[in-house]
Amino acid sequence: MKARALQFLPSAQIQVIPNGVDLERFSPAAAEKRPGELRLLTVGRLSVTKRLPLLLEMMELLRAPGAKVYLTVVGGGALEAELRQQLDRRNLRDMVTLLGRREGGEMPEIYRQHDIFVSASMQEGMSNAMLEAMASGLPIVTTRCEGVDELIADNGIVVEDSRPQTLAAAVRKLADDPALRQAMSLAARKKAESFGWDRAAEAYLQLYAKVK
Repeated sequence: MKARALQFLPSAQIQVIPNGVDLERFSPAAAEKRPGELRLLTVGRLSVTKRLPLLLEMMELLRAPGAKVYLTVVGGGALEAELRQQLDRRNLRDMVTLLGRREGGEMPEIYRQHDIFVSASMQEGMSNAMLEAMASGLPIVTTRCEGVDELIADNGIVVEDSRPQTLAAAVRKLADDPALRQAMSLAARKKAESFGWDRAAEAYLQLYAKVK
């Protein structure tokens, strides 16, 4: 009965308007960042779907004598206490900083202080944090999930399996190749420019003109 009912559902055209990003607020850093250091950033709720323990395992693998690799986690949520305990158990306090939730006005400078945006999320829509990172000139390293294909091309690395070893290898690839990292930084900003709020607003106006 259900299958037969589906045959009579009306068809409809659906127009998808992507999220927008403020290209003036979020922009690349003007000055060169700390030479010899690699600063990773992830932004989002501290929830199970973000798979933050994967990023902590990744940081353990990136630990090496003389290596200056750091991860900043921005966001609040139910897992904050557990993550702080994991930092102690894994001896990662010197490599990982949990900043907690930050106000929107603080975020542009936070992005500019970092080099690469990382994500281990198991599901996303179109990630606003990823768009803001791209607009700030950050290459992206992410696990594959819904919404990634629209944002990542030559501006980042999408890993096909959700293992800390794979994420660490992607970060090392960018760490060992500054020219590639710079190329991806420029590509990230260029890609973000196609998601500026002016284009999103124009898309809404065109849609409104069709249906009014």
